[in-house]
This record gives sequence, structure tokens and C-alpha cells, in this order.
Amino acid sequence: EAQDRLVHAMNRLTVSNAKLSKLIDEKNSFLDIAAHDLKNPLSVISGYADLLCMDPNPSSHSVKKKSNEILTSANRMIEILKNLLSIRELEDEHFHFSPKKCPVEPILDQILEDFGLSAQSKGIRISVDLEERDIAFHSDTGATHQIIDNLISNAIKYSPFDTKIRITAKSGKNNTVIFSVCDEGPGLSAKDQDDLFKKFSRLSPKPTGGESSHGLGLWVVNM
Repeated sequence: EAQDRLVHAMNRLTVSNAKLSKLIDEKNSFLDIAAHDLKNPLSVISGYADLLCMDPNPSSHSVKKKSNEILTSANRMIEILKNLLSIRELEDEHFHFSPKKCPVEPILDQILEDFGLSAQSKGIRISVDLEERDIAFHSDTGATHQIIDNLISNAIKYSPFDTKIRITAKSGKNNTVIFSVCDEGPGLSAKDQDDLFKKFSRLSPKPTGGESSHGLGLWVVNM
């Protein structure tokens, strides 16, 4: 009996060690990805800031162009850091939800303002179709913002230049909202659909404007 208990304990320890090793590998992978992806936008920010400092009399057009590049790169860094924080909170079960009345329109307005330059730089036109004014449901506002943010970010990231993105929202049953984002990207294969919400999954479609892709945005959405 003691031998059986020992074997059972050793088996559990082996399983626990395998899980721990997998988590360590995933965290190391993400840190490698984050470090690599943060390096590029940081270099862009530093480079354009240097150019602004070296020009004693920059034109308003030059300042605007360089400022836009700095802002775009800063937004890329913010996206990476937001996902880093989210994965930590979700895996440590420290993500606290505070459900309350959550209006959809103000969230959409803020997200569209945040991604306005990214969409404009690729000639992407975004339309919003709300079934009615003041659509709202019971949810955590921060989590809802992050979900919609990731969906629209992906749509912009994988859409070809000079295309359209259509966002719709309508009231569903039992105080829910049905939200959809439709773009003109290449679509997903059957295998891509199977891997869609997996952590660190790299799908067949590639970002169309050289944006970074670390395979965490939709995993966070699904969680």
C-alpha cells in the first residue's frame, strides 16, 4: 500500500513538473517575443525624437509626420504591454470583474479614436452600425473595452490597404449584446480556425503593414 501511494505521488509530481515546465517555456517565449517586438517601436520613437531635436526649425508638416510615427510606435508598445499584463492577471487568477451597466457606444468611440491613425495610415475605412442608440448590457467595462480593442486591432492589422471594416452591435436576449467585426482580409483555413484562440498561435495570414503579431490578443479575448 505504501508503495502504491509512493508511485501515485511520484506520478502526480511528474505531471506537476511537466505543467510547470510548460508554463516556464510559455513565459520565456512571451518575454522573448515582447523584448523583440518592443525593440523596434522603441527604435522608431528614439529615431524620430532625435530627428525633431536636430532640426532647429522644423516645419509643421515635418513635426506632424514624425509625431504620428512616434504615436503609432507608442501604441504598438502599449498593445504588447497590455497583453503582457493581461496574461499575468488571467493565469494568476487576479483579474477581477466588476459587472455593471456597460454602454457600447462610448467604448467604440474611444477605441476608434485610439486606432484612427493606424487605420488611416493603411487607407482603411471603418463604419459603425448600431441597431439603436444607447445599447448597453451588464458587464465589466474594462474587460469589454479590452475584448473589443483586440478584435478591432486584429481587423486593422490583417486587413489589406484601402479596404473597409464594418462594426455592428445589436441587442440580444437576456441583456446581452451581439457584437461583430467584419473585414476584407484573406480569411482563415480550417486549421487556423482550430488554432485561433490558442496562446502564442501564429496563423497563416500575416499583418499587412509590418505590424507585430504575438498570438495573445484572441487568447485574451477567449479567456
